[in-house]
Amino acid sequence: MNNLQFTIYNKFFLGSLFIVACLLFVPQFVGAQTVGLSGFAWSDLPTSNTEVGAGWISFSGPGYGVVANTSTGNLSGYAWSSTYGWLSFNSSDVSGCPSAPCQPNVNPSTGATTGWARFIAAPAGTTGVWNGWVHLTGSNYAVTYSSATQQFSGYAWGQNDIGWMRWAGTAQNGSPYAVTMSPLTPPDATINISVFPPSASWTLNPGSINGTGNATATVTPSQAGTSYTVTGGAAPSGYIFPPTITNSQGGGDTALILPNSSTTFTIIYTQAFDYNLTNDGGVNVQKAGVPQSDQNVITATQTAGAGQAVTLSASGLPSDVSVGFSNQGCVPSAGSPCNFTATFTVLPSAVAGTYSITVTGSPLSKTTNFNLTITNSPNMILSCVATPSSAQVGDDVTWNVTISDPNNNAPYTFSWSGVEVPVDQTDELTATQSFIMSYSTTGSKQIQATVWDNVRNQSMCPASFINIGVNPNFGEF
Repeated sequence: MNNLQFTIYNKFFLGSLFIVACLLFVPQFVGAQTVGLSGFAWSDLPTSNTEVGAGWISFSGPGYGVVANTSTGNLSGYAWSSTYGWLSFNSSDVSGCPSAPCQPNVNPSTGATTGWARFIAAPAGTTGVWNGWVHLTGSNYAVTYSSATQQFSGYAWGQNDIGWMRWAGTAQNGSPYAVTMSPLTPPDATINISVFPPSASWTLNPGSINGTGNATATVTPSQAGTSYTVTGGAAPSGYIFPPTITNSQGGGDTALILPNSSTTFTIIYTQAFDYNLTNDGGVNVQKAGVPQSDQNVITATQTAGAGQAVTLSASGLPSDVSVGFSNQGCVPSAGSPCNFTATFTVLPSAVAGTYSITVTGSPLSKTTNFNLTITNSPNMILSCVATPSSAQVGDDVTWNVTISDPNNNAPYTFSWSGVEVPVDQTDELTATQSFIMSYSTTGSKQIQATVWDNVRNQSMCPASFINIGVNPNFGEF
């Protein structure tokens, strides 16, 4: 065995002990917004016939790997050499490097790779001063990254027994090798927003992208995808909040967006329930001795949204008038309106006149208006008659008022007026329908009766006359 063979044998024998020790500690890494490096670099000492360098260096494997931050390009984690063990890219391990900058980094824009890495433990059997430093860029060498090929190229330099570290090349068996990495800035993705109604607004996060109506947003998700959420703005007039939100991935308002993909969010606001009220005309009631009634049909017709129960109330009613509604709580729907019958009851004591009635529907306070007209009963037809039709002074005369009342609003009250009418017949409280009197003077005598029915309708008979002559048996003094 020559010296070179002995040196290689001894180094690999001692190195195997180092590997066993290193495997007791397998460094782990946790990726956040990162891109992983993979593949192999090769380290050797071309000017020496006694050293082989670090050999193959693996940038990813079970439980380890080197990653790049997608925002800053900073490298972290561990690569593995079966000869020299863990090659650390962690900032804590490269602190105090021979020259600034220490932090290993890939520039996301230019691909320039700077900083240092370091083998964290000296291999067994290493003699002399060991520091394990690997410089990624120097005065006449550099490692660079191409996003087009997604590969690193060039050389790094390792001090002591490490030598040149080639990041891409061809192995002795003719197979190409390289350290590879997906682009730090992934391709953009598109998010389509489909909105109904078109006036509705929305917000897309992250990024607080705001818009109104249909739109397309260009986003830059991470390599592993970014979760984006769409929220609706305030409900447009006539619509209900919150809206229903779905996406083309089969989910709701949130979707994981991958680079170079297209996803559509659909935002739909539901129309709020709406309707209108109409009526079939005015109401006319003529008073009588008993309560009278008339009806009006109120119709609720749905105009938008899902139907809801409607109830009615009325305002503007005069005293002694009431109203009731049938079909309260009816739910109007498309093609099937609700008809409510409003029945107005008018007591005999209600005051005649025309009143504006407002019917209000709940919910939404919808209204319809019409007139309620109350009229008095037709006038009574009265006739005042004296019996006998002519008389002499001192004769008894019977006065009687006959009543023709189409409403039969009995009982009635009376008051008489005219020539020589007894006082008790002039008072409604004591007057009667007929009474007997005698006249003490001669001549034509006039008399009239006023009659009130039980709802205070009033009528007066035409003036009646009787001629009183001289009684020959009546002596004058």
